[in-house]
Amino acid sequence: MRKSAFFIVALLASAGVMAEQSAHADSGVQPVRYSYGMELDVAQLVSIQEAPHGRCEPVDTRMTYRDSQGELHVVDYVKQDPFCE
Repeated sequence: MRKSAFFIVALLASAGVMAEQSAHADSGVQPVRYSYGMELDVAQLVSIQEAPHGRCEPVDTRMTYRDSQGELHVVDYVKQDPFCE
């Protein structure tokens, strides 16, 4: 339960940072915040960008991809730093 609460707080804190970037710089595509269970049609991964971070903390991440129709999409999400055990 404690990890869930920490993740939710980190997600809400990062939402403000990601919201300031109203459009993806390269494409003009509006980013969408990922929500649990959201279905993604990823045919080709274009890029993954991580915000600077320390060890073992939530990381603001942005994924850009093309779907099976060739349309570009941008998804913002928070992930756990891979160095945590």
